[in-house]
Order: sequence, then structure tokens, then C-alpha cells
Amino acid sequence: MELVAEDGGVVVFIPEECKKELGRRYGNGIAKKKKEKEKGDGGEDRSVSKHHVLLQLEKLRSNQDLAENDKELLVKVQGENPVCIIPTRQNNSDNGMILLRKGEMLKLGPGDKISLSLVHPLFLTVRRG
Repeated sequence: MELVAEDGGVVVFIPEECKKELGRRYGNGIAKKKKEKEKGDGGEDRSVSKHHVLLQLEKLRSNQDLAENDKELLVKVQGENPVCIIPTRQNNSDNGMILLRKGEMLKLGPGDKISLSLVHPLFLTVRRG
């Protein structure tokens, strides 16, 4: 699976049977401010930790709607600040948005979106790679 930015600029590949950390340290503009760099801050969104989330692929156990080889992306928040999730399966009452806080986990499927920052949001969409 992979994460693709709204503007198509950022692509993060998540290999099978491997855990991947994602955060400010990753580069590729995931935690960059949308405005020009302010003097001395390097243009980074400091609300995103260097290792903000842990990503891992998991096989689906049993779901009649999906094929046997489909996978879900497990997201665990490690940073101090929450991340925003917009699931395609809208079965929550928060206008389609979920906030995950430190220590919380959620499984994402294709089409779901995640932003590591609430201050300078950049949504990454989960898609099969």
C-alpha cells in the first residue's frame, strides 16, 4: 500500500511485513508549513513529531466484501499531538473525521485519508500500491 498526497507530490510506500515510522523527519513535505519559511524555523510544522505515527500492513481476517489478499493499514499514533483521519466508511458522528491521540490505533483501507498535522493539514490518501 501507499500514501499519496492531495497534490500528488508526496508518495509513501508501505512494504509488507515491515513497520514504518512517519513524521517530521521523513522529509518529502509531509510536515511542511503551507506558507513560506519563517525566519529560523526551517519551515517545519513542529506539531508533528519526528516519529509521529507507526504504520503497518495487516491482512484482513474475514470480511465477505473484500478478497482474501486485501490488506488494511494499521496506524498507531506515537507523537504528542493527534492526527486526523477521514474514513471512506463514514459510520461515526463527527462529520466524517476521527481524531487519534497518542497510543490510539485505527485500521485504514483504500480511500481513507490521514493528516499528521491539525495546524497545517496535508491529507494523504491510502491506496493499493
